[in-house]
Amino acid sequence: MELSPQSYTNEVHASPEEFLEIDEWRERTLTRVLQVVLMLAIVGSFPYTYFAVTRGISVATFLNAGSIVLISIALPNKSLPYQVRALCLLIIPYAIGTTTLFMYGTLTLLYMVAFAITTVIFLGNRYAIGAIALASLTLFIGGQFTNWQPALAGIESDRRLVRWALLAFDYACISGALTLACGILLGKVEMSLRTQKLAAHSVELRQQEITRLKQELHAMRQWTNQNQRIVRTEVAAKD
Repeated sequence: MELSPQSYTNEVHASPEEFLEIDEWRERTLTRVLQVVLMLAIVGSFPYTYFAVTRGISVATFLNAGSIVLISIALPNKSLPYQVRALCLLIIPYAIGTTTLFMYGTLTLLYMVAFAITTVIFLGNRYAIGAIALASLTLFIGGQFTNWQPALAGIESDRRLVRWALLAFDYACISGALTLACGILLGKVEMSLRTQKLAAHSVELRQQEITRLKQELHAMRQWTNQNQRIVRTEVAAKD
């Protein structure tokens, strides 16, 4: 029984769409994430609009509106460079985290971790290192101008500089570990995608070779049968 590339993918429970390069996988995933985030931002805009009308415009209203604008730019304009579209998404958690730093203090860590992890997913390890460095500097420098003092167990110093420096260092370590884990996982995914693509290509080449050999065998049989008929005709003519 002939084994086509499609049959092979069915055997390993994979679809042809999975045989992608990691960059193609990232681009498709980015589009889907942008769609989900846009939907959530639009749903979230209703309460923000209500409170803006009844209580006045807040910073959260501007952040929500800005998120909708950024995603509306990145989602339909696929002609934009991939890095630009990804940055439109990555700016959102960083902007929210920076704003939260001045409004709610250490709650900003949630958004800064999300900023680093989404960066490694969509832009890779080198950009993720830059994102962690940027977020750490934002925590350290921005913390000097907030009214919040991070509570650090075992740290008795009352100096704002020391506390925010330690918090930024802790963030860099924890976020770096999570980002490294995501980077390793994505590396395994990339290796798996390449292996599956090479395997499917190998099966396709073998199938092409089998088809070529069958055609040659069929042509040889036709040639043999034709020669046999000629020989039988000549023998019959002599008789």
